[in-house]
Amino acid sequence: MFFYFISKFFPMNRGRVFLAAFFLCSLILSASNVVAQSPSASVSLECEEVMRISVSPGSGTTESVTCVVENPTVYEEKISITVDAGNLTYSAPGSIIVQGGSSESFELVVVAQERMSAGSHTVNVEVSVQEIAGVPPANVAKDDSNIVVEILRYGDCSVSSTSSLVEAGLSQDSELKFRVSNLGNAADSIELSLSTSSRMNLEGAGYIVTISNPSVDLGEQNSIDVYVTVSSPAQSTSSAKREGSRMIDLHTLDLVVTSKYSCDSSTGCVSDSSSVTLKLVSDVGESADNFQEDGSAEASGFQGDQYLIFGSGMLSGVLILYLGYSLLKKS
Repeated sequence: MFFYFISKFFPMNRGRVFLAAFFLCSLILSASNVVAQSPSASVSLECEEVMRISVSPGSGTTESVTCVVENPTVYEEKISITVDAGNLTYSAPGSIIVQGGSSESFELVVVAQERMSAGSHTVNVEVSVQEIAGVPPANVAKDDSNIVVEILRYGDCSVSSTSSLVEAGLSQDSELKFRVSNLGNAADSIELSLSTSSRMNLEGAGYIVTISNPSVDLGEQNSIDVYVTVSSPAQSTSSAKREGSRMIDLHTLDLVVTSKYSCDSSTGCVSDSSSVTLKLVSDVGESADNFQEDGSAEASGFQGDQYLIFGSGMLSGVLILYLGYSLLKKS
């Protein structure tokens, strides 16, 4: 039948038909032998399943895991390595040679960006056999492994004042504006308070301080304005200094912000502060000047009376001596 089709489609004599058939069979047998002679490739991959990276300011932001490639065949294999790390930067070899019946390991290094958002990322590592015993494999042999990369959360915050000096009179209210920011890589609660020394100093001076929002919830890298009301005392303290016709009393308000998440973590509380100088101004007043003038007049009058009494005493003494002298002379 085979020779019939050959002679049907390729008209020729019987000898040429046999030659063509023989040549075609030889090609088929040769291809079959090549396929039969190529060994079957095989490979397996195992990597550490979890990688944790710290991205807080000043941290390394780099971690690595070990992957093991195994060649279960009896032949040497050249195995390519492909990594899909998404938006993370990585470093790994492009290929590896593994002898038959053995395994080799390689390091996968992942680099994250500083301050990047907290969360989990999946990194896929795939290995595939490119050559076995020096020739391309007859089959597709590959394996892969997924690694979970956890970007660790951290807490950070900042505060700044719109003014470094606020001037106020006695018994006067002032409003101070501060900008509070969440510098962490996840939502956080930022707590506001006065520093211990500042609170004690202001309370001792008679100030009343009210913080509008003792705690604010802020999203990642978000900011908000908060206000602090300061009620000044009715009088200055003994530390006040006179400047011309005014008395100046200076005190410091130190506002502290703290990341609540940082206090709940093992790293310890992360805080920031901003200071404002409170300048309490009061006039010396005319009453004090009048008091000084009246005091001077009274002192002058008192001195005049002393002089008058002293003069009268001297005159009386002279008269008594004169009369005594006259009586002695007559006798």
